[in-house]
Amino acid sequence: MTQKLCFIGNSHLAALKRGWDGMAADYPDVDITMFIGLGHRYEHAYLEGHFIKTQFGELLDTFVRHSGGRDSIDLTAYDRFVVVGLGFDIVLLTRIYDRYRTVMNNGPAKKEVPFVSLDVLAQMVIADLREHSLALRLASMVKTVVSDPVHLCWVPLKRKAALRISTKKKLAIAKGLAAIRRNGDEDLVRVVMERIRVLLRPEGILLIEQPEETVADRIFTREELSQAAHIGPDDPHIRERLDDIGHMNPFFGRIMMNRIMETVAPGARVATAAAIDSAAEIEAARAQMEVQSEKRRQAPRSKQASATPRRRPWHRPLVKWGKRILGAGRKKKGES
Repeated sequence: MTQKLCFIGNSHLAALKRGWDGMAADYPDVDITMFIGLGHRYEHAYLEGHFIKTQFGELLDTFVRHSGGRDSIDLTAYDRFVVVGLGFDIVLLTRIYDRYRTVMNNGPAKKEVPFVSLDVLAQMVIADLREHSLALRLASMVKTVVSDPVHLCWVPLKRKAALRISTKKKLAIAKGLAAIRRNGDEDLVRVVMERIRVLLRPEGILLIEQPEETVADRIFTREELSQAAHIGPDDPHIRERLDDIGHMNPFFGRIMMNRIMETVAPGARVATAAAIDSAAEIEAARAQMEVQSEKRRQAPRSKQASATPRRRPWHRPLVKWGKRILGAGRKKKGES
């Protein structure tokens, strides 16, 4: 009997889709439908009866394009549901990391910082996730109709390059992760993630953890498994993609999909199919990373891009400001 699985997520589904394409033949009795949309577009999704629908054009278009023509999610048509990404990111812990202390904090204590239990800290992160992540909102919609548990995958841990990428949008993340590393609080992060898993279970939401073999230094994803690691010098979006700290490549996708299938469809792989060898996948990913890195190094300077975008010359804002001041008192042509 065919098991029908429904994946709901954002751009982080891309790596899983590419990973699944290379292993789907090993699961002849599993049928996966993926509904993909830009994360914030899911704000326009709503529950109507036993359907998740949207009237928002961009989300509707991506639903139809990636799900085989379906313009809504029929919650009675699938055996299992997996929600992926959609802002369910442990990096939100960095927003409150230095405002509270627990028994696991190693860094120096700030004056007048409240002491809280690990469960309270985890509850605060969950509250932040409910406010800023659409993953729990989508999972709750599914649970309104479906009695079985809904599975939820974290946004992958950031690649370690996040520590040196200083674009304005990612600077707060970089500072937060750097503080955690500086204080040796990586174990605190992992314990909070485990507490969140335990606290969400009574709601019928089961977390699927990122495989440990894909993790580096406790709180990062291995560099060779990132999308950025495999960017060639001819990629038209090379600078933007080298600055990407969160999206992963198909090697990660295969390892993660293997973990998901072990969780939601155990025993579904045909007996004659070889199991995914994570070590071999990681080694192949590392080899490809080295090839692309060498290609970028040898590319003409005009095609090269650093991990951090070039800064604007410091004097330009001053010149612009000076022109504005000098021109403020001038009369426009034709004025009396």
